[in-house]
Amino acid sequence: PSLLITDDDATFRDTLRGVFEARFHLLEASDGDEALHIVQRNQVHVLIADMHMPRLTGLETIRQVLALQPQMPCILLSA
Repeated sequence: PSLLITDDDATFRDTLRGVFEARFHLLEASDGDEALHIVQRNQVHVLIADMHMPRLTGLETIRQVLALQPQMPCILLSA
């Protein structure tokens, strides 16, 4: 399965990569717009998104992703 990690903090993406890389094919996005492009072009099974990002917040990103793929599990993170 594939997991899309969406966070504008590269260090935090690295941390999540270390946690999930053994179990998932990982995709990464640095903001919500990039995440939407990835979801439109790739098979994504789970989305993790940070709440506070430039352009689109994590919540806005999840809403738009669910409009494209209503069954996708999404996790919203906030510090």
